[in-house]
Amino acid sequence: DTYHDKIKRVVGRIGINDGHNRGYLCVRGKWGWDIVYTDKRLKKPLLREGENLKEVSIDEAIEILKEKVLNREINLFVESSLTNEELTRLAAIFGTENVTSDALPYQEALEGVAEVTGRFDTDKLSAIYDAEIIFVVGDFIEEINPVVATLLRLAVVQRGKRLIRLGNFKSKLDSVAFESLIVNEEKLIDTLKHLIMGTFDTSYSFQDEKLDKVSKVLRNKKVAFVIGGMALFHPDVKEISKTTAFLAGRMVAKSSIIVIPPKANSIKVAKLFDLKRPSELDGEVNVLVNVESNRDFFGEEIDFSKFTVLFTPYYNHDVSGAHLIIPIETGLEKKGTVEGLEGILELKTALNTEYSLLEILSRLPFRTSDFQRKEIKTDKELGSTKVERKENYLSLSVLPNRSSWNSVSYYSENVVKVSGKRELRLNPANARGRKMVMLKTEGGELVVPVVEDSSIPEGKALLRIERFSRDISNLLRGSFPYLTGVPCEILSEE
Repeated sequence: DTYHDKIKRVVGRIGINDGHNRGYLCVRGKWGWDIVYTDKRLKKPLLREGENLKEVSIDEAIEILKEKVLNREINLFVESSLTNEELTRLAAIFGTENVTSDALPYQEALEGVAEVTGRFDTDKLSAIYDAEIIFVVGDFIEEINPVVATLLRLAVVQRGKRLIRLGNFKSKLDSVAFESLIVNEEKLIDTLKHLIMGTFDTSYSFQDEKLDKVSKVLRNKKVAFVIGGMALFHPDVKEISKTTAFLAGRMVAKSSIIVIPPKANSIKVAKLFDLKRPSELDGEVNVLVNVESNRDFFGEEIDFSKFTVLFTPYYNHDVSGAHLIIPIETGLEKKGTVEGLEGILELKTALNTEYSLLEILSRLPFRTSDFQRKEIKTDKELGSTKVERKENYLSLSVLPNRSSWNSVSYYSENVVKVSGKRELRLNPANARGRKMVMLKTEGGELVVPVVEDSSIPEGKALLRIERFSRDISNLLRGSFPYLTGVPCEILSEE
């Protein structure tokens, strides 16, 4: 709803039976629309001169970009909520091979699937409605993919599907699950391997009542395997996806495998670019597009000694290191398409903006070479975990609140009112009555309040955060792009 051409309220369209979200609003849509009007919006392009930034015109900014960037080797940092049209143009201008993105773990997941199926892709989410059983791999889907979690729940409640979930923590989805298998991080792959054996060998037994029950139920059934939530940020994401795809392929009835993208256009980014880690980039200059480094590349250091161009709607902390800052529109102001689980989604808006990323990019020359994805050879030999348990250490998982994945938790006053607090959840046996502790990893230290939670398995620590700030990024140094299985110590805070 608008008033005098300004947004006043956003409502969903409940009862819609098609489309990506089936009428349900995400957090950004429901509360975060006020980021369009934040006083942290960037108004003009900025150019660094010594320690100062001065305003320049968009024409001047484009000429500087042509002079200082386009004739050099480029490190491209891409955030995965950009439109298909923007991503395609970026690939044409800057190339596809010296690129990093927050979609890196999603690309790893698709590579794992491709090694079994030969297909670098995911099935549609609507495949859950054609299956007899929905097998979910991952934790906190209700936090990371809340609309998907709602649709999974409704598939059980309204359509009578059986849901089985494999993860490391208890979940709200477990309340409607036929069975939940909770294992340690390093046991996920082995559990899937056991199910491969038990599903086809009726004499095979795990000596575990739950696993025997699940393997029996899966036999001769059509299953939709869903990988999402924290599974996408697990150090074993590629092997988890590969092993799940192998299990799906061994089903007697044809089964589907669905990999839930953590952001709006992770699928397109994963398909279009050959992604690397930031530390693997070897260009002379940096180009950051809609990126906030602490959020999108936690635990990584961007080398701002290199000439750096930042395309952003906001004054963020990366402005202090960039040499040329160019304003662009927010996600709610974009027009174009994104690639979702159900196909292409068109973005329409009645909002007008002074600066458009696509219009700026259209003024830059582009290359003619086409991207050819490196061949992924099918390899059905299953691997093992990379997660190692250290003696006297706990296993840390960092869970951002629902709005922390995009800009709304940083610039929306509405979202601040409903966002959660930073807290460390520990099993009472690990908390030992402490109210405040120092959380220590190889990357850094953080003093944080403790909440005792008996649903957290012993030996695990769950850090819930309201946003990716600098201290969180330091804590995760060396972990990107993973958020779970990080060895940590819990020290008493005096």
